[in-house]
Amino acid sequence: MRDLSKNFNYRQDYYYALYLLFLLMGLFNLNLFLEFFNGSMSIYKLCGFLLGNLLFFKFYYEALSNLLYTFWGLTLFLIANLVIFFFDSLSTHMYAFHGSLTFLMLVVHGIIIYLASSPVYYPRVSWWEFDYRYRSEIKINTIFDNHNNEARLNDLRRGGGSISSFEGFPLGSIVELDFDFRFEHYHFQVIVGSCSRSIPGRPYSYGVKFILETEEDHQAYKLLLLNWRTRSKVKLDEKFQKDHSA
Repeated sequence: MRDLSKNFNYRQDYYYALYLLFLLMGLFNLNLFLEFFNGSMSIYKLCGFLLGNLLFFKFYYEALSNLLYTFWGLTLFLIANLVIFFFDSLSTHMYAFHGSLTFLMLVVHGIIIYLASSPVYYPRVSWWEFDYRYRSEIKINTIFDNHNNEARLNDLRRGGGSISSFEGFPLGSIVELDFDFRFEHYHFQVIVGSCSRSIPGRPYSYGVKFILETEEDHQAYKLLLLNWRTRSKVKLDEKFQKDHSA
């Protein structure tokens, strides 16, 4: 298999998100210093907030860098505070561009959320749905190192996806997916971007990036995505009909 390192960087969004996290921390601290220099904050309050910011962003960075799902809990906490800061800045005007700076923090945080929400890094897990009849996942075959194994595709978004498999795939390895779905046959190559296994004895969860190099690859992925969304809607309708009849 050919080397993809020169023209296919499946970790690019991940690194961008980490860099933007440092930028967001810098904007936070800049806002604190500007409030202090404009007399809206005492030196003791400034030191306290700086320490709190450093501790929070340390945990936030570690959660994202290790792809822990606690990242999303911290994200909810941070975005709630950013919204409060933004609306508060519109009325207080502690310095000339107070509102613009808090709005910029919201934008940067939104970009971080978008980059991190790729299934390559954080696959969607339908932990609330115990009945497999109403899950959107489909059976697939994986081909790696001349071994064919059964797996399940359980997330499909933004040129990536998530597969569950008992087979071990090294990070960065290229795996072939071969399956039939809604009267169509699909064959893709994907690169493994992340891996987790929350409970021993359960399958690994892999975040993968589809390798779409030709127009045929792109068209096949678009068709798969369309069929996936159609099936997801059908499964959701079936579940609501079952709950209603019960």
